Amino acid sequence: VKSLLTAHTDTYDYLPYFYSRVFEYEGSPRKVWWQFFGDNVGETVEVGNFDPKIATFWIESGRLKGVLVESGSPEEFQLLPKLARSQPLVDKAKLASASSVEEALEIAQAALQSQRRKLHG
Repeated sequence: VKSLLTAHTDTYDYLPYFYSRVFEYEGSPRKVWWQFFGDNVGETVEVGNFDPKIATFWIESGRLKGVLVESGSPEEFQLLPKLARSQPLVDKAKLASASSVEEALEIAQAALQSQRRKLHG
């Protein structure tokens, strides 16, 4: 018992993550798979029309709480956990007016970079 009580433990880093590759077919011109990071709370902003991508952003009190991207690139998928973990303040109207998934992710990434600059001075 003493070793349990005196053991050094790190904080558990909990980040919800869901994905599907069910519809990813070898040789298919369109990779139909999705990844979701974060929490699905708050209002949603959907961008894209499955031609060839779609993204959904969950925003609560101005903060990005969760993000789903379908048919994204490896670079886009790498951005998702960073966004969900940092929960940057985002301009919902600007995000909703994005003409593509790529543009919406650039808006979210800019919000993330702005938050980091404020934190690190």
